[in-house]
Amino acid sequence: MSMLSNLDLIRRVPLFSMLTNDQAQQVADSVVKRRFRRGEIVVEQGRKSNSLFILLNGRARVLTADSRGREVILAVLEAGE
Repeated sequence: MSMLSNLDLIRRVPLFSMLTNDQAQQVADSVVKRRFRRGEIVVEQGRKSNSLFILLNGRARVLTADSRGREVILAVLEAGE
């Protein structure tokens, strides 16, 4: 299976569906692909970031802690989110 171009990847994401070809290409030119290991933290609440993450495959959990410090799953994100 061949790897998709960054533009092809952008075109698969609903968030970018209304972009013109030029706009989509500008976004695609900024894409940096990264792999994360299971359990690795991608972003943390309260930390500033200038990145937007889109899952190409796999899943990611959105977590918080309750008043007793127990982990609470807020959402499970899937590919394309």
